[in-house]
Amino acid sequence: MDNTNDVIDINDIWSVRRALEFRFSLNKVQFQDGDEIIVPCIALYDTDTDALICCPCLETWYLYLDEERPKERTTIRRRAINITRFLNYLLHETPILDLSSVNRIILHSFLESCKDVDPDTWSRIKSDVFNFLSVYYCCNQNNDKLTFQYSLTDLLSKTGFLPKNWTNNDEQKYSSLGVKPPKKTKKKNRYFPRDYLPLLLYVCEIYDPMIALAVALCAYAGLRVGEVVNLTWGRIKLINTGFNRIGKIELDITDEAQFAKEWRGTEFGNIKKPRFQNVFQDIVYRVLELLDKH
Repeated sequence: MDNTNDVIDINDIWSVRRALEFRFSLNKVQFQDGDEIIVPCIALYDTDTDALICCPCLETWYLYLDEERPKERTTIRRRAINITRFLNYLLHETPILDLSSVNRIILHSFLESCKDVDPDTWSRIKSDVFNFLSVYYCCNQNNDKLTFQYSLTDLLSKTGFLPKNWTNNDEQKYSSLGVKPPKKTKKKNRYFPRDYLPLLLYVCEIYDPMIALAVALCAYAGLRVGEVVNLTWGRIKLINTGFNRIGKIELDITDEAQFAKEWRGTEFGNIKKPRFQNVFQDIVYRVLELLDKH
């Protein structure tokens, strides 16, 4: 393999390139004064034998090994994983022989192939790969082996005159090469049919009155699940509205419960908006019944 100027030539192993794989590792390097730094390395391996084929030093083009303060290990790992994913796509899914042959069509296909992740991860993959190519092209502008020379801005910018109604949103869409990000998995809204909630509360009371109270507070007071688990007896205030009658229930969810703060196990639900929440006026009597049974 030709490692000159970090341009990978795999003509001699074209028949077995699907049996090869780029991998990432973190290695410790110790200087004479005793200081140690974590150096990332992207190398090419044989997947059958785990044998090291070569170290093309591709990590140079975005992991910034020359920085005085190296990036955090998690940041380096995330970037490198995204870059190796891109390199393995080039190796297994395209016939190109070097990075200089990457074009818009290949980038478009690669972004389409990353739809198996969530939108935030997809955006980070796109950002890391684009910056990786940007540094690579910038550092190799005078390299005779490059089939063409351009900056990342030239690659992703729209040529010609821009329309009068051109907006930043249009520019962002174009910067993704026309590939829409994956849809965010969002829970569907659940609507109870008429008379279904009383039946649900009845069944909950049979099994556990505490569950019935939690369901009632979610339905009748608008609490989220993470807010219900932070509710204690001391935070439920029964307000007398006259004639020795409790006509208002106020729930204090301004802060996490003390037991939740001291808990060292699985994290409790979060309070999205600290506030004092009232039970809906017409349903106060129903919540009082559940409080008595609880």
